[in-house]
Amino acid sequence: MRNTQLKDIKNLYSNAVVFGNAMIGWNYRLFVEDANTCSVGEGCDYVADKMHDAADREVILILDELLAERGAARKKGDPNEGPSMRYFFRKSAPYDFALTSDAGALYLELRIRNAQNCLAYLDGCPERIKEMFRHSDPGCQNRIDQTCRSGVRYEFEKEERWHCGCCGAPFKLHPVKEDIPHYLKLWELSRA
Repeated sequence: MRNTQLKDIKNLYSNAVVFGNAMIGWNYRLFVEDANTCSVGEGCDYVADKMHDAADREVILILDELLAERGAARKKGDPNEGPSMRYFFRKSAPYDFALTSDAGALYLELRIRNAQNCLAYLDGCPERIKEMFRHSDPGCQNRIDQTCRSGVRYEFEKEERWHCGCCGAPFKLHPVKEDIPHYLKLWELSRA
């Protein structure tokens, strides 16, 4: 580890280093590769290697490939909850998608900017996606102060809903392979 993954690291205790540290994470690649190789944390494997479920690893690989094909740039993220891979379609803008490991559970974060544009499409979506739109959160201090510029407000099923977007993407769910086309379409619709 010291000769490969941690060779040029100055702060061994930063979140990014700890989340990617193959020894701390008990990553199987330590035992597969030779003593001079450490491919841990490269690409989407940074999150996929943390998954306990093969279906979650598959979702990560598929989404990573589809987003790359569409021109997304990816960058490691290290929120307090766990490692994440963030996908950007515009430079110097917030990420559009994030795949995050939170204590071994996979979450997809979607930066849906205009939820109202997505509501008609929800009729053809599974309940687990509709549930993401049914959820409403109280927001943060910025919403209370009425200074929030990142939250998403919309009306769904005759109720006003709110998703805070200050500390992350406003929409978050456990992704499943069958729903990947829906995630991409919802994101596209929200940008219109």
